Amino acid sequence: MPSTSGPCRFGQYNCLQRLILKHVGMADTVSIVAPNQDTNFYDEMRRFRKDPSRLAFTGVGAVDLLSKMLLRTRPYEQHPGQADHAYRECLDRIIAAVEAGVSEKELAEQMEICGTRFSDIPLNGEQRRPLIAVVGEIYLRNHVFANCNVIRQLEGLGAEVNLASVSEWLYYTNLVRGLTARRRRAPKLYLENLVKNYFQRKIGKRLAAPLEKHFGPLAEGDVNEAIKMASPYLHVSFQGEAILSVGRIVEMYHHGAAGAVSVGPFTCMPSNIVCSLTRRLSSDCGGLPIINISYDGQQDPTLQTRLEAFIHQVRNFTPQKIEAAAGLRPAH
Repeated sequence: MPSTSGPCRFGQYNCLQRLILKHVGMADTVSIVAPNQDTNFYDEMRRFRKDPSRLAFTGVGAVDLLSKMLLRTRPYEQHPGQADHAYRECLDRIIAAVEAGVSEKELAEQMEICGTRFSDIPLNGEQRRPLIAVVGEIYLRNHVFANCNVIRQLEGLGAEVNLASVSEWLYYTNLVRGLTARRRRAPKLYLENLVKNYFQRKIGKRLAAPLEKHFGPLAEGDVNEAIKMASPYLHVSFQGEAILSVGRIVEMYHHGAAGAVSVGPFTCMPSNIVCSLTRRLSSDCGGLPIINISYDGQQDPTLQTRLEAFIHQVRNFTPQKIEAAAGLRPAH
């Protein structure tokens, strides 16, 4: 469970998990590794006899790709439940392969099997649904219980969803550490992150290749593009998920998204920053509908109504407005 510095609650998740394990009497039997996303991120992995960071990234990248195939298939499946069933089968296959420590070549072969499994799912021939980008706080956006399964809610209202991946965050932390190393004139740290990032991207592309024959581009894009897209609103030195979320919204607008959902924990500062920029982002993106959802652990009885109104706006977001994505207005 990754961690972070400062008052961000992202650094508190592993603390609560430790308390829960202690409460149920498992503190001595279950270990939590909480690498801080700052300059010491990869140092945490050296506590093991064999550095597992490459294997861990390989597993993360593989599951990210499974998630992308699921989200591209499930809205159009002819028989409801088939995509979820294929996802669980493939997830078990990938987990077993990672636990066995297979080579990246062998894991790519497993991904080939998974790609075929998903491509064999009969589709209903439905017209393309409006595409919604889901961004926000890294943990909450990926945890279906924490976000009240917002992706299924959107799919149930007739949308297709693109979810910002875990790999995106890993690439971003590499970028931040590289910038920090340059600022501190620390060549060893800079080179270490450069090498890690190079091999991670190579692994990601290798795992995605057998799937892209069926589903088109799936490999994670260059995080620098998202940072560039966010530059009219936030400077690269302003670190955290806010710049990623803003950049991703603009990037997905350029790729045909008809709406964006930003999710975050109640009072989360990066999420609040995104919220403060929403009106300007929407205006600069041709009126792109954007909704901010804050979660505090309680059921929100108005959320369904808000999402229905949001989807109505999405359906009225015309292709002509999407074509206006040729360029954004400069920062004021």
